[in-house]
This record gives sequence, C-alpha cells and structure tokens, in this order.
Amino acid sequence: MYLKSKRDININFMKPGDVIGGEISNDTNEAIIFWMDKYKKINNFSLNKIKTIQENKIEDAFTSYKSRIRESNNFFMMNFLRKFLPLKVFRPVIIKIIDLNISYKLDLFADRLNRTEEVPAISMSSGSLYFLLENSFGFDTLTINGCFEELQKNAFIDSSKTLAIENLNNLGIYVNFGLILKMKIVFLFLRRLRKVRRNLYAQ
Repeated sequence: MYLKSKRDININFMKPGDVIGGEISNDTNEAIIFWMDKYKKINNFSLNKIKTIQENKIEDAFTSYKSRIRESNNFFMMNFLRKFLPLKVFRPVIIKIIDLNISYKLDLFADRLNRTEEVPAISMSSGSLYFLLENSFGFDTLTINGCFEELQKNAFIDSSKTLAIENLNNLGIYVNFGLILKMKIVFLFLRRLRKVRRNLYAQ
C-alpha cells in the first residue's frame, strides 16, 4: 500500500498463466486468493522432500553415462591424459549418497559404479546423482542448483575435472586428437575453474 499511495505505482499480483497488458490481463484479486489458498496448504507437504533412487537404477544410469562419453571421446587419449597430465583430470570421484548412506566411486574407466569405503569428496542425494548420470547437462545443472556439498577442500574443482566432460562435449569440445586445435578453449575453461576456486576459498 505504501508504494501505491506514495509512489503512484500500480501493483499487480500474478498467478500461473496470468498476462499483464494486451487484450487479456490478470485479475489481481483472483491472484491474491490463489496464493492465499496455496499458503494455507503449505503445511500439508514437505518443501524438502527427496525422492530416493534405487541403486540398480543408478548403476544402470552409470552404464548409459559411460556409453555417451565413450561415443563422443577417445578413451585411449583420456586415459593417457589421466596418467600423465599434471592437472589430474579424469580421476575417480568419491561421492557420498546421503539418503542411501553409502558412497560410490565414480571411475570413468571402471566397468561399473562401485560402492566404496574411501573418504568421499562430495555428497549429494541419490536423485541428484541419477540426474547427473542420466543427462548430458546433468553436472552443469548440479553446479547451478547447488544440490551437492563439498566435503573436502578443492573437491569441487577436482571433481569438475572428471564430471565436466559432458559440459565440454556440449560445447563441441571432445577429447580426441582434434583437441589440439581447440586448446585456447580448453585453457579458457581451466581459467574459469581457477576463478571459481579463488571465489570459493576467498574467505
């Protein structure tokens, strides 16, 4: 009311599907009633409900994930870079699955996704890991929505050197012998990782 009375500003409350302007415009009163009704029902469901994905589905998703990466990249070259490149790329990532209370060792060169007792680097829900494995944009989405936790210093950056492979593929960058012609883009990606690292540990 302060804005409307003091600033001569029209305030519009909207609900899904509403349009402002043109021939069809929303009814503010209807929108207010809509949101008040939603607010009254808010205690009837959990905002943080996590859908647990069974282990066999996660393991099947890993098989599909590996197949996509193998189809787009040269595994021989990836393995060579993993062994000899000082940047430590394509190394195994230990992921704690919080709702299943287990840890997986995600290794691009392993036959399957294996349980492990090793100290995890990052943690996430089974649903987040499943989404990451099921979609080529999965890791990119995960870094945006923040549905994971870093359990060791530098773990996010180190994990990115493995899990961001499909991000690069989506940009048209593949690990093969043609990569030599795109080193400027690779260096740009690495610089961005370093910038993220500085921001993470600036405090």
